[in-house]
Amino acid sequence: MTWSTSTLRPAGSFFLLMRCRAFVMETCLEWTSRSARETVALGFQLGLRLRGGELICLSGPLGAGKTTLTQGIAKGLDIGEVSSPSYILISEFQGRLPLYHIDAYRLDDEDPEVFETGIDHCLGRSGVCVIEWAERLKGWLPAEHLAIHLDHARDGRLINLRSHGREYEPLLRELKARVPTGN
Repeated sequence: MTWSTSTLRPAGSFFLLMRCRAFVMETCLEWTSRSARETVALGFQLGLRLRGGELICLSGPLGAGKTTLTQGIAKGLDIGEVSSPSYILISEFQGRLPLYHIDAYRLDDEDPEVFETGIDHCLGRSGVCVIEWAERLKGWLPAEHLAIHLDHARDGRLINLRSHGREYEPLLRELKARVPTGN
């Protein structure tokens, strides 16, 4: 059964969906952020729970909060300031775990030279890899990853976290149980 998230999502709260598709379980968590501060707080809680080796794929329109969420993830990894990676393809930051912050805005999924950029060296390492504009690299990404789509909403931002593979399901369940909703 496919659930319609619009009928299940009360504003400013969490819910968890699970559906089975071709033996791959997906877990989805949606959250409404009413401010940049709440978006950073969600990223912080996510960052606190990361253990290394995770791939977080961010998507959404300009100004939706991808960099703001990444700043929160960095805080959860004990990393100071992280700015928008505009004009810098890969930024590496050291903290509790290394953070590889990638801006794929200027890349093209169909370009076979994408991995000459060094992105492949960031994937599967002991740190955390966060890719903004990840939809531009979808053909190059591993099947197992945490996809986060951010979008503009009337009262702030709608943030949809979706596990692709079982590795990220416990993380989303823990976030649901622990992250305040802002109500």
